[in-house]
Amino acid sequence: MNSLWQRWEAHRARRDERRALLLLGKSLPPSADVAALDDRHKTLDRMLTVSLARDRADFGAVASWAQPLVLLRGMLDRAVLRALRQRTAVDREAAYVESAAASLDAAQGVLAESARQARQTAREAEHRLQPLSLEPRFLEPRSVVAREAKHFSKHVLVEARALLLPRIPALVGLMAGFWIAQTFTDSQFTATLHSWGIGSGPRHAVRGETLRALNFAVPLLAAAVASYGSSRLAALVKSRYAPAPAPDKGVARETVR
Repeated sequence: MNSLWQRWEAHRARRDERRALLLLGKSLPPSADVAALDDRHKTLDRMLTVSLARDRADFGAVASWAQPLVLLRGMLDRAVLRALRQRTAVDREAAYVESAAASLDAAQGVLAESARQARQTAREAEHRLQPLSLEPRFLEPRSVVAREAKHFSKHVLVEARALLLPRIPALVGLMAGFWIAQTFTDSQFTATLHSWGIGSGPRHAVRGETLRALNFAVPLLAAAVASYGSSRLAALVKSRYAPAPAPDKGVARETVR
């Protein structure tokens, strides 16, 4: 139990050290990495403003049926931009910490003294650590729940993909079969009653052979079309958004020669 408490203290000391380095890094002149990330953050802010202005202009210019598409386009566009801005903010904090750590020995002032003290405290806490006869994933008590939740969510995502994505054609086939059952029947009497508004159900009567052929062919065709369309769509997305392959070094050398 004492070992677990020592690791908790070391984890808290490292967290305090990072906070102190972050404050120190923000007080220092920005490094090249920080300046580049600041420019990217400002660019993303401008892109958010431009995206909203574009939607406002396009919403009144398009036909009424296209206005929901303008709204959807804007929401998706700004969601991506906000995700990029959040990633940039995280990278900027890491750049602040790296800049402060690189100039910690030469820095002066209250923030520098606080950062040096926090680093010393973290090193002393790590030096006091005793061996723990647990697996490495249990060494930091506070991160156990978060780590296991992340691990569990990955398994849930894998299973969801395995259960849902490959079965989309099957679901389409089931929907096609349900539509046939609600639309066609081999009973002329039942179809006539339903066409008069008596009861609910299929209103179109067909021969029994035709109904059996529909029940077999239409769901199969619908599932095949769904499978083909999803595979072609996946190939199109992959070809359009996949990163370009790196040039072959051997080919590059031959070209240079």
